[in-house]
Formats: sequence, structure tokens, C-alpha cells
Amino acid sequence: MGNRDDLIMQLADSMGHGAAAATKYGPARFDSGTNTLYCNGHVITQSTIFETLEFLEYQKQYCQKAGGDAHDKVLYCEVAIEAVKWMTQQKKDLGGEEQ
Repeated sequence: MGNRDDLIMQLADSMGHGAAAATKYGPARFDSGTNTLYCNGHVITQSTIFETLEFLEYQKQYCQKAGGDAHDKVLYCEVAIEAVKWMTQQKKDLGGEEQ
């Protein structure tokens, strides 16, 4: 029997997800053509990215209302929101070249 990882990658290649399988061993990247993030062996679609931003905005608003010690959590949400926005806009801002 062959190597399990090789078998998984062959299956991913045959299903058209070869790049996603390879990201398990490479750096995370965002494909602006499909609006998909490949990270830690996961394929994160545009809809999941959008839902994540909605969740973080909700959490930020919730923490703002809570006040007190939640102020730090507001900052964490802001950092995460801006990081996701920056990552997904990066190719456009760099004149068409992915980083």
C-alpha cells in the first residue's frame, strides 16, 4: 500500500483540488481569481470568508456594547477584520500580482 499523503494528494489532484492539497506543505495563499483562501490544507471559499467577516463584525459590536474588559476583544476583532480585508484585496492593490 502506498504512502497515505501521496494517495490523498493524488485523489485531490484527480478531483481538481491539487493546489489545495499542496498548500498543506506550503505557505497560505489567496487566489483572487476564485476568491478562495488555501491555508493549512483547507480550502476556504468566498462565502466562508464573507461569513467570517460578518461574524467578526457582530463580535466587535457585541464587545463594544459590553464595555469594560471587552475593549481588548474589540481590538482583536478589528485586527482580524482588517487582516482578512487586506489579504483578499492584496492582489488588486499590487497591480495584479499575487504575494
